[in-house]
Amino acid sequence: MKFSIFFEIEVLPQHYTEQQQYENCLKQIELADELGFDAAWAVEHHFTYEYSHSTNPDLFFVAAAQRTKRIRLGPGVALLPMHHPIHLAQRYAMLDVLSNGRLNMGVGRGVTHLEFATFRPDTFKDHHLESREMFFEWIEIMKEAWTNNTIEWKGKYISFPEIQPLPKPIQKPHPPFYAASGSADSFVLYPQKGLRSLGQAAVKPLFMACEDAKTYHQNWKLAGHAPKDAEFGLLWGAHCAPTNKQALADAEGPVMWYISRLQRFFGPRSTDTTARAANRRYDWWTNPTIDKLLANDMVLAGDPDRCIELIKKAEAGGVNNILAQFQIGGLRHEQVMASMKLFAKEVMPAFKKSGVK
Repeated sequence: MKFSIFFEIEVLPQHYTEQQQYENCLKQIELADELGFDAAWAVEHHFTYEYSHSTNPDLFFVAAAQRTKRIRLGPGVALLPMHHPIHLAQRYAMLDVLSNGRLNMGVGRGVTHLEFATFRPDTFKDHHLESREMFFEWIEIMKEAWTNNTIEWKGKYISFPEIQPLPKPIQKPHPPFYAASGSADSFVLYPQKGLRSLGQAAVKPLFMACEDAKTYHQNWKLAGHAPKDAEFGLLWGAHCAPTNKQALADAEGPVMWYISRLQRFFGPRSTDTTARAANRRYDWWTNPTIDKLLANDMVLAGDPDRCIELIKKAEAGGVNNILAQFQIGGLRHEQVMASMKLFAKEVMPAFKKSGVK
């Protein structure tokens, strides 16, 4: 089992300024490096006031790289269709160099309508199909840019003359790719492409995430990849405290705030989609309460024993990387640091390392 920390970089102005919160998150990464966490991840989102002020995770992690020694760093995820692929390849290769080979390359397609309307209006009407095709083309371009001295490209969505992308990453043949995964077909297509998976428990019950993990591992094996390299990550809002009562008292408000922002920025765009979700009885999403989230194991909150119990359920279902979102929904910096320390001391030692590089 691997343990990572994950950031939206939420900025609630009643608590912190942007500058203060960036510094808080960097201090949390420094602590994670000392405590033995495997990796730190930060999203790329645009125009998501309060929910996420992480518009350039590569810049954020360049700062983190200078303050840490061993923890791996990566976007969770870079929104590929919103950028030129060569620009992405060069920026993240520079991060790999400046971090001495610690980049995890998390990639995704984007989801909010404002991101597509602003950066990709040409694909806005049919962004699901076109962004997926672009997604795979962009990954291939990045790999080529990282592993070859020069590259020339004539593709469906982009073409450019022979160029020499610089710098080249330290990791050979290239940094590992991780893909944001949510739709059913992503757990079939992505393992076939050799992409490690980043999932999210906040929008589905744990038992459903474990079903996704099973599908992912089956397709990874069918594709002929080494089983030891398969990695299925699970993103959980996390808070560990000395007692279950304290953990829930601390986390309930922040978690529900976070869910409300997920619904606002990433919820269904039409009443028809909302109705379909309701018909499937996904009431934990259409009408969430803390009790429903807890009953469906959608929050990693509790004392160390409770956290261990939940992670063991996930591990039995095929999860081998926990992405713990300690900094969630306005939890104060001091609470986050205390939670991370207790989690590392009492929870992480109960699990063996997965062995994934």
